[in-house]
Parts: sequence; C-alpha cells; structure tokens
Amino acid sequence: MKYTVIAPAYNEEGNVEPLVRRICEVMDKIGVETEILIVDDGSTDLTFARLKQLTGEFPSLTVISLEENRGQTVAYQAGFDFATGERIVTMDADLEKDPAFIPEMIEKLDGQQLDIVYFRKLYKDVPLIRKLASRAANIFRRAVTGDKAVDVGSTFILYRWNIFKGRNFASGFHRFFIGFMETEGLSMGYIEGPVYKRAHGETKYTTLGRLKQGLLDLFYFYLYKNRKIGLYKIIFALSAFFIISLFIPAGAQVRTAVNIFMLAALASLGAGIVHVSHLLVQSGRLPYKIREIWPPRS
Repeated sequence: MKYTVIAPAYNEEGNVEPLVRRICEVMDKIGVETEILIVDDGSTDLTFARLKQLTGEFPSLTVISLEENRGQTVAYQAGFDFATGERIVTMDADLEKDPAFIPEMIEKLDGQQLDIVYFRKLYKDVPLIRKLASRAANIFRRAVTGDKAVDVGSTFILYRWNIFKGRNFASGFHRFFIGFMETEGLSMGYIEGPVYKRAHGETKYTTLGRLKQGLLDLFYFYLYKNRKIGLYKIIFALSAFFIISLFIPAGAQVRTAVNIFMLAALASLGAGIVHVSHLLVQSGRLPYKIREIWPPRS
C-alpha cells in the first residue's frame, strides 16, 4: 500500500524542512511506502529553493512549483493530479497539526472500514468567545449546505483512494472537501488532537479575512451542490455579497439611495462573475500552470 502526503506551501521556507522530516519519521515508523508532494504555491521567498535542496536528503520528496499563487484549493488539486499513491493524506505546511496523528487515522480508517478520516482540533483551550463564534458559524453553514460533519473545514484528512484526482475546483473549496465527500455518500470518521502554534512564518489569514472568504466559499459550495440555474442562486448571491459589503469600512453616505443602488448593482455583477467562474470550473479547465517539478519526472 503506497501513501501520498500532499501539503501546499506558500512562503513557508522556515517550516518545510521540519515538515518533511517529521512526515518521513512518522511514515518510516509505520513501515509504508510513501510519496511526499509539497506544492509550492507561487512562493515569493526561498520555499522552493529550500525544498529542492531537501530532495537530495529525502528521495520520497517531490516538489511541484506553480507559476503563480493560486490559493490552497488549487495547490491541493495539483497534488491530487500528480499523486501516485493508492491512499492520500492532505495537510497544511505550517505544522500546526502534527503528522504523528497519521497512524491513528490509518487505524481508524481500516478498523471501521471508512472512506475518509479527518482530524478535528480539541476546543478545550479555545476562549469562550471563539467557541461561541465557531458554533454560530457551524449552525449557519449547516443551514445552507445541509452537511452533518463535525469539522467540515479540516484539511488534515486521510483518503482511502484519490477521490479528487481529475476534478477541478475553485479557490477556497478546500474548506468544503469533507462536505463534498459527504454529498457523495462516502463514509467518514474523525480523530481529535491539539493544534500547535506555527514555529516559523505568519498565518495567511486574518479573522475578518476568514469571514469574508468563508462567505464566498460557502456560496461557491452551495453553487456546486445545486448546479441548476435558478432564482434561488441569484437571491443567495445577492444576500452573500450584501453581507460581505457590510464589513467594508464606509461612512454614513453608504445609506444613501445612490450607494444602495450601487451595492445592489455590484452584488448582481459579483453573482454573475461567481456563477460564470463556477461554470468554467465545471468545464474541466486546469486552474494552474506548473513552473517546475523537482526532481523532474520522466
């Protein structure tokens, strides 16, 4: 049984070496053949150069460098497309989640004959306000998507097979991989564990940024689940873009009739753009371009 571990990396030059070393330690202990695919998502630092150096020490490592930053979802897709393992593990490159949990995920996958097992962070050390915000967000998400997953946004996942190979998704869809698989009728379970602070670099998301992007991603997932064109899509689009517009700093003049009209027009335009984007993704076009693969593949 061959495993492929996929991790996107954007400006993670300080994290890629401990990440690769840790993955190799864990997979060597359980004695399985492993391929490590790190997708350099158009980094502007030395991430790609550092990864190329590491391939000399770690023969199981392959680096896929994208021409430009395309976002986490697209980077994952590149990994899925190039993966050769029968089973897939996805995770982030910041080491906030420890690869040491992979053996436990494998044990649960095999023991309960599941299709996927994902990692859920423990909330016992999370401040109360964040717990309440998370619960409110989950209630809203489930009302829209109808999923039953405990942590639909987890990206630390073990897949029994390469479920996403050949599928094309828009940026941000990685937050709904689990929800998508649930709609496909796949069986799933989860394990729990702590999340650690990143040792190097900075997070690519802010609280406000997560909220804005999360609404857009939720909208896209809704479109993906409901592919037919209809009035409900337009209404949902207008609502989503109007909610997002509320978080844009502005003065009292926003409440004037002219600006309200402009917001409605922008919402309609945005709805059209997102819908066209959705259709383009469905058409099968690859949303990324490879700058280099190292070591080169024949």
